[in-house]
Amino acid sequence: MGLGDEYDISETEWEDLPILDIHFSVEEDDREELEKIHPNLKSANLIKCTKFFDEHYMIEIPDIDLDLLENPEKVFKDTEIETNLNQINGASKELKRV
Repeated sequence: MGLGDEYDISETEWEDLPILDIHFSVEEDDREELEKIHPNLKSANLIKCTKFFDEHYMIEIPDIDLDLLENPEKVFKDTEIETNLNQINGASKELKRV
């Protein structure tokens, strides 16, 4: 789903509705940090983070098949990525109040 694309919610469960979709370009310094998390992440060029209506997140890295990582949930647990997701979550809650 891209910017300005229409989203058909007629067949979608409420918890599966995306409410925030952020794309991050990965620079060389970022690749070095990603490699510290897992060696296979160093080839990433883009990281896509989607927050859904029920407040769960989905991380996609189009250049990498995350299923090939051993235990991908553990790879991202207790990392700077999780910290950043928590900050995004906090910021979105603040925006809801405005």
